[in-house]
Amino acid sequence: MSQVSEDAVRLALATAREQLAAEITEAIEKAVREERKATVAFLRQAGDMFADVRDCIERGEHRREGEE
Repeated sequence: MSQVSEDAVRLALATAREQLAAEITEAIEKAVREERKATVAFLRQAGDMFADVRDCIERGEHRREGEE
């Protein structure tokens, strides 16, 4: 293989490697963003549920009939 051909192959491989690395990085970053969105939504929902429980307790709605 001539030096020009070897250099062209090396350049092509390096370019492909860089492109693949960029695509993988982008995919990972997208997955992390989506996971963060899901986590934030879950925490908001959990916070709302805890607030509802707190409100029920403050109003005394957690007691069974006949309990004071």
